[in-house]
Amino acid sequence: MRGPLNWYRAMPFNLREPADLIKVPTMFIWGNRDRFVSRAAAQRCARYVTAPYCFTELPDSTHWLPEQAPDQVAALLTNHFTTTPSQ
Repeated sequence: MRGPLNWYRAMPFNLREPADLIKVPTMFIWGNRDRFVSRAAAQRCARYVTAPYCFTELPDSTHWLPEQAPDQVAALLTNHFTTTPSQ
C-alpha cells in the first residue's frame, strides 16, 4: 500500500488556489458504509459542479464500490452515460 498512499500524500492541498468548478454532467456514487468519505463530504461535492449532478447512495456498501458492487456501479454508469446529453 505504500505506493497508493504516497500518491495521496504527494497531492498538493493548497486552499488558496481552489480547483475550477466542474462543468460537465457528474455522478457521485457513494457507499453508505464508507469509512473514508463521510456522507457530508460526499454530498458537499455537488457545490463544485455547475452542470447536472446526481448523487447516488448504495446501501450496505463501502469505499470499494467497483469491487463490492460491480453490477450496480456498471448499471449506474451505463445509465448516466446513455442519458446524459453530450456537450
